[in-house]
Amino acid sequence: MEENIGRLQKKEGGLMSEKQFKVVLSYDVQKTFYVEADNEDEAYDKAYAGDGEVEEEDWEYRDHIETEEV
Repeated sequence: MEENIGRLQKKEGGLMSEKQFKVVLSYDVQKTFYVEADNEDEAYDKAYAGDGEVEEEDWEYRDHIETEEV
């Protein structure tokens, strides 16, 4: 019998502690934004702020940065 109790796991009468890890991965992300603006600089600022409509979002895994127990 197994039961989760927060971060502890109860298994056959005893408590087993599961370890917790922080995993950091790096991705390249490409997004295509459509914004309304008066000029290219304003369009860039709006897209950078996340305004506008996102047509495409492409995530590509790049690298494993680190894994550490916390």
